Amino acid sequence: MILTYPELKDDVMDCFMMFHEDMNYPVKDSLYAILGESEHHPEFTQANECCIYVNYALIMIDKNENIDFMQQRLNELLEEEHMQIYKEELQDDFDEFNADVLNLKVRLSQK
Repeated sequence: MILTYPELKDDVMDCFMMFHEDMNYPVKDSLYAILGESEHHPEFTQANECCIYVNYALIMIDKNENIDFMQQRLNELLEEEHMQIYKEELQDDFDEFNADVLNLKVRLSQK
């Protein structure tokens, strides 16, 4: 992991604010800019990508934005087969991550 989960969570929010709200990037481009800042780091993993997607989706839902453009990849990242890998990588941060995933799933089911 590049950052701890709480640090990554804060970073996603900060980057969203910078790219979308300050620089007026469209929502979709803001996500790809956040990913682009991270994915070239040598320690970037699928767990990092999933954490970014989960937190970005939660931000979008809070702002009543459509997340259709990211839904397919989000679903792929959240497949049950990946959860053990995320648990091993996130270690002590897994419970917070999992709580956010469960929150996201509940909120998506309400849409």
